[in-house]
Amino acid sequence: MERLSGGIWAFAQAIYARPGFAPAALELQDRWSGDVCLLIALLWHADQGTCPDEAGLAALEAEAAPWRTAVVEPLRAARRAMKAEPAAQELRARVQALELEAERTLLERLAVVPIQARGTLPASLLAYATRLGAPAEAMAAFMPSSA
Repeated sequence: MERLSGGIWAFAQAIYARPGFAPAALELQDRWSGDVCLLIALLWHADQGTCPDEAGLAALEAEAAPWRTAVVEPLRAARRAMKAEPAAQELRARVQALELEAERTLLERLAVVPIQARGTLPASLLAYATRLGAPAEAMAAFMPSSA
């Protein structure tokens, strides 16, 4: 993976815009209950040279879980509930903006979790897949091209 400049939010926007990333990340989220922010944080930490091992992954999850559960997921559920309601589209757009801001806040929190550079990106991604109960193939789109 080539090094991307900027903080974690700029990294997230750049990586999310890559062809194939968004559909793969959303499938990980919807099919395996994966956390896209945690996935992006794994990729960002690897890009920074501090790829998490199992302990680092656990630290990231411990930081992410309360905010994800209390803030991000309820906003996502509200936004999705309004999708088929034509009269609620303006409100839905405002909720979506709040959801993105909540994800940005989560990413910024994950960026400062202290990580020791003891892992490799493939190992980190496979460990995350295992935690989710997902097959290794669920991480194929996020693996470095040389892996």
